[in-house]
Amino acid sequence: MGDYSFWLAVVQFTLAVLLFFIINKLGEKSVSIGYMELSMTLPEETSPVFNFLFKAVAPVIFQILVIAVFEALGLNGLTYMSFMIIVYYWCFRLFVVLVLGKGRMTDWLVQFIYIVTSIGLSVVVYRVATKAGNLLPDPSTLRDELWILVILFLYQIFNKMTFRQEKSRVRHERYIKTMYSKFQIKYNDLLVEKCDDELVRKIVYSIMIYENYNRPPFARFFENLCMRIDKKGRTLGIMQVKTSKLISNEESIILAIDIIKKNIMDVLDCYDADHLASWHFYEVANKYNPGDPNYGYQVAEIYRVLFDDSIGQSVPT
Repeated sequence: MGDYSFWLAVVQFTLAVLLFFIINKLGEKSVSIGYMELSMTLPEETSPVFNFLFKAVAPVIFQILVIAVFEALGLNGLTYMSFMIIVYYWCFRLFVVLVLGKGRMTDWLVQFIYIVTSIGLSVVVYRVATKAGNLLPDPSTLRDELWILVILFLYQIFNKMTFRQEKSRVRHERYIKTMYSKFQIKYNDLLVEKCDDELVRKIVYSIMIYENYNRPPFARFFENLCMRIDKKGRTLGIMQVKTSKLISNEESIILAIDIIKKNIMDVLDCYDADHLASWHFYEVANKYNPGDPNYGYQVAEIYRVLFDDSIGQSVPT
């Protein structure tokens, strides 16, 4: 074939980054058919085979398509060591997970299995493609592939199996409690000074942990940088408060306290109630971020893990 050049590495790394965004976008569209997202709530894993195939095999499918396209365009040199696309893809994915602070929520044993399987399959595909000379299918041989029906049948059977994610539950709860302890040390004095209502402080911590999970310090740094450049209003700070000026994490917390108090009063007025019932909590949280229909459930799960009590008797003053 030839030497592995710098420019070939650049092309393959670019394809790996493209694959990363394609996989993420397809994953978003596949939630309803069993794709497991990394979130604060823990549903049963009802499609384990689909998740395995999607996460471990989908990158290899991309590799096959890339080889076929390059061969069709006569760019066979770009297919050299095509398995490196998958290696770069997993390196980039792990980099993003660690930079965004998702490491504590990741099952590293499962990820290791995905990585080894995916890269191993990509090497096999590369060797097969190299020996075959042309990866595009020969229609005359497709009639011999009746075993595909057997594989699809077994896939449907095993994909109906359900597993409870006990290890994931422990990992999620440990992450939530660790972040709560960290934020208590850093922000408790400010919260006590600015808010004498315990319920509001609990809700603030619950929202803070969820927002920090989705907008970790690395992401918030770039949000602040964009604000300095274009001066456009956006959500900033650890509490992701909408603002038209730069604010610190502490300032975002102070603003969030007022927003949450107002949301509580709005919900109580709406239902003519004098205290929050548990189901009111979702509406209070959803009012904080009305753009995400699952926001209230995610925040409520954090509240449950941390405080494990009925939503309070107090009303903010």
